Amino acid sequence: KLFFKGVFSVSLAGGGRVVQGTPQQQQQQAHTAMLASQNKLLSSSRTASLQHRQPFVTAGRSRCQPTIVAKAKLAPLVDALKADQLRTDLPKVSIGDTVRLGLLVQEGKGKTRTQRLEGVVIAQSGSGSNTTITVRRVFQGVGVEMNFFVNSPVLGGLEVLRRAKVRRAKLYYLRDRTGKSARLKELFVKKDKAAATAAAA
Repeated sequence: KLFFKGVFSVSLAGGGRVVQGTPQQQQQQAHTAMLASQNKLLSSSRTASLQHRQPFVTAGRSRCQPTIVAKAKLAPLVDALKADQLRTDLPKVSIGDTVRLGLLVQEGKGKTRTQRLEGVVIAQSGSGSNTTITVRRVFQGVGVEMNFFVNSPVLGGLEVLRRAKVRRAKLYYLRDRTGKSARLKELFVKKDKAAATAAAA
């Protein structure tokens, strides 16, 4: 140890590196070097573990968790499944149509029966396999509204009885009307046009 005006110099036997300064500075430098070596070891072990891991889903962005990019794209698979669920055996339904639905009701011992419902389509929402219709009917003076999935296998049948001329996408104003004021203007379709439409469908 050689002292020069309050500053001492020490020689490290391992690397031949000379650290100069006061004792407080020397302790701080040693602590910084130890933290750097620990961080280097942690980063190398984390990189090695990520190389052996098989990425599948995208992890959330965070400071301690890296982002893993998914290899498989699920959007085409979901679109293919939705396309298989579309039904082509049912007629096209529009707002204001009076329809008759057949719902398959499961009973005991594996028996099923068809329950008939009739009402006016007052709303339609969704697209593709998620298309739903809202059917309103008046039963014993009480208005009842039911939502149905058009492409659901529970829907046994759908028949359009009458078509109406409407200028709205939602016929919610029928909730406040009763009697003749709740009736819609019927739209008559010629037989030849109806036959051509059925043949094109």
